[in-house]
Amino acid sequence: MFKDTVIAYYRAHPGLAAPYREELRWLESPCCRDDYMAVYPYPFCGNSLRDAGPIAVRRGAGGLPYVMHGGRRLYFPARWGNAGDGLIAYKYRYLCMEQHPESPHCYLTPALRAARFDTLIDAGCAEGMLALEMIGRVERAVLVECDPAWLPALESTFTPWKHKVTFVCKKLGDTDGADSITLQTLARKYGIRNALVKLDIEGYERQALAGAGDLKEYARAVLCCTYHRADDAAVLAGELARCGYRPEFSRGYMLFASPPDWLPLPEPPYFRKGLVRAE
Repeated sequence: MFKDTVIAYYRAHPGLAAPYREELRWLESPCCRDDYMAVYPYPFCGNSLRDAGPIAVRRGAGGLPYVMHGGRRLYFPARWGNAGDGLIAYKYRYLCMEQHPESPHCYLTPALRAARFDTLIDAGCAEGMLALEMIGRVERAVLVECDPAWLPALESTFTPWKHKVTFVCKKLGDTDGADSITLQTLARKYGIRNALVKLDIEGYERQALAGAGDLKEYARAVLCCTYHRADDAAVLAGELARCGYRPEFSRGYMLFASPPDWLPLPEPPYFRKGLVRAE
């Protein structure tokens, strides 16, 4: 397991372990059973997954599976339903765990939850849980997801708010094309202002910022994942500072055990900052 690789590295290099003692304690504990529980190397991970309680998985129109999230239906792709309700319940618990206040992947601070934004741009929205939580507090939500398999689930989730939700099934990047679009183009096309922009796009965050134009002109705050590449934290926080924002990292560290094929394999020191928030 990847967590064993990390443990072995720091046992061989004890002089480098001091900044990560809390994280290493979790990795070495019997509660951290596998790499899924090592991604967020803190006790809250195990506690959240264990104490979540039963999750009722239901079926909506066309047989799409959904769970209730904050009193609203959150749909998942049909292929997940084919794998059984147990998988969907676990995935949902994991999504909730990722947004625990102590999580390095937690998007919203209490101050951001209380703030008023006109628009949410949720890039790499997947199931759309963040947008579902915010849909009652924004005038428009632009959901960017390049995987078309998510679209039926997203359309079902946001049917009650279809008058103010726009789906963009393209990659967010630094050029406009048949299968790509830039933040600058999104902002101009939809008249976006006073926006909260979330970027969790599998290592393409740099390209998204490169194609953002004058980001501060339309984005009041940016939430940008920083764990896909080893130097993402420094590069992306630096870019946001150059745009005129004040970047602050989420607490703690993450382990990115299984990057997609287009990203480099993890290397020491392995631990990465999960998210930078910039206002």
